[in-house]
Amino acid sequence: FLINDVLDLGRLASGSILLESVEFDLLETVEDAVLPSGALAGTRGIEIFVTKDPDLPSVVVGDPNRLKQIIINLVSNAVKFTSKGEVQITVSMSSYSFPFLEVDLSVRDTGIGMTPEAASQVFQR
Repeated sequence: FLINDVLDLGRLASGSILLESVEFDLLETVEDAVLPSGALAGTRGIEIFVTKDPDLPSVVVGDPNRLKQIIINLVSNAVKFTSKGEVQITVSMSSYSFPFLEVDLSVRDTGIGMTPEAASQVFQR
């Protein structure tokens, strides 16, 4: 998935991918993206939690399909590399200045993780 995401970032930067700009329910999109990993997590005894900032509006404007794909990839990897414990998805408001909203989305897990050295090499050529 990482290679495809990097390629998509390159296409996005070059303008060959256009992002949608439609109204969608943010929490519903996040929860829908988590569902595919739920079955595997359940069989492994891993709990998945979604936490949403109460101040975050439920309806936002953006590209729900691209966001959903990113979340699916992140949560899938988190579940794959977690043998016990949990995966926590947090959605919070970073900044808001009408009509612009910046959202932070994080995926945290109790899996094996990466060394700082390995993490620094993820996006190196």
